[in-house]
Amino acid sequence: AAPPREAIQLGPIVISAICCFCVVLGIFIAFMIWVVITLIFSVPSMDTKCGKFHHLWQYCAIVVGVMPVTALALNLIAFATRMVGLTAIPGLISLAIAVWGMLTWSGLGECDDFYLHFYPDLLLMFKIYVVINSFYFFIFLCVICAGTAVLGAAIAAGGVFSAPSAADSGGGGGGED
Repeated sequence: AAPPREAIQLGPIVISAICCFCVVLGIFIAFMIWVVITLIFSVPSMDTKCGKFHHLWQYCAIVVGVMPVTALALNLIAFATRMVGLTAIPGLISLAIAVWGMLTWSGLGECDDFYLHFYPDLLLMFKIYVVINSFYFFIFLCVICAGTAVLGAAIAAGGVFSAPSAADSGGGGGGED
């Protein structure tokens, strides 16, 4: 007996999904290797006039190293202590980093040409991470706004934080045994 038609079509879809996952994973690994190599070879940029004024290398090092570790640590602490509010801190840190990056990018001026000539990979990495942080912060705000809207609607409908009725507590009301 021949297999059902749906089973035949599932094979190529699963294989395509696995292939896409492997390609994306490979690109991510290649990107992270490029980031590490760029950071290693652009350390001398910190000693230049532009490096001392704009701190592009430090920005990239913070985004690559400090932010993920901080976010992981805060999320683990939030999970262990059930303090859900801690999960908002990485988004707020992202705001500060995104603003710092945008202000630095807008004020590069002639240093943009310097970085483009001597440290083009560092400049590219800086710009990529400014865009990523700005996008991450935008998504964070969207999630916060959506959560606030849902919570507000639930409160307005009386579904959250409402006192239990007498029917919910057993209905006796008198406390007799």
